[in-house]
Amino acid sequence: MQDGKQAAAAALTEQLIVNRLESIHEDVTDLKSSFRDSQKEITAAIKELVAIQSNQAAIGQAYERLVKQFDKLETKYEEFDKRIDILEKDVEPAKKMVDWAWKGLFGLAGIVGVFALKFIGIG
Repeated sequence: MQDGKQAAAAALTEQLIVNRLESIHEDVTDLKSSFRDSQKEITAAIKELVAIQSNQAAIGQAYERLVKQFDKLETKYEEFDKRIDILEKDVEPAKKMVDWAWKGLFGLAGIVGVFALKFIGIG
């Protein structure tokens, strides 16, 4: 009877081991499947990160170009501002010279008019 019990116990132990191995096999299969899905998700995420990094690099380069253009425009603005200052300084004496020229012209016209009137005999 003991041999029967031992044989039954051995068969039960063998069945438990088989069940455990099948359970472990299922777990490993699930892990493989899960790993493959995770690997696909990680690959997609890495591709997105690479695209984002490329976009950020392009944005950074565009920003640097804009800064350079802004600096050039700022320099041109400063040059124009200096030119305007110079022209404004030159305008005031020029206005005075034009006023003097008109006054001189009217004075000369007046003198010519007086001589013309005297020449005609009116004055």
